[in-house]
Amino acid sequence: MRDLEREEAEDQRRREQAHRETTWKLQPARAVQGHPMLHRGNCGQYTREFGLLSRDEVVIALQEFPDLEMCAICAPWGSLGLDRPTPRPAGSETEVEFP
Repeated sequence: MRDLEREEAEDQRRREQAHRETTWKLQPARAVQGHPMLHRGNCGQYTREFGLLSRDEVVIALQEFPDLEMCAICAPWGSLGLDRPTPRPAGSETEVEFP
């Protein structure tokens, strides 16, 4: 019985991990003049577990926040099919284009 419970717990953990790997999360701006930052759902840089976003929701976030930053650690652009964003100079108004 304990082996079965362990197997079920491990299966649940794997499902949750797979879900986090195929979602994204949005970190609010940390300063008044700052910009929100996009992370992969499993990124350790921003560990909040609520509010995981689907790809469609990320598209909306990119439209709503044209100066959205992307985490350099988890590289969310790769899982979204985007090219790596070029670093923007301070005060730049460059938008991230979504295919």
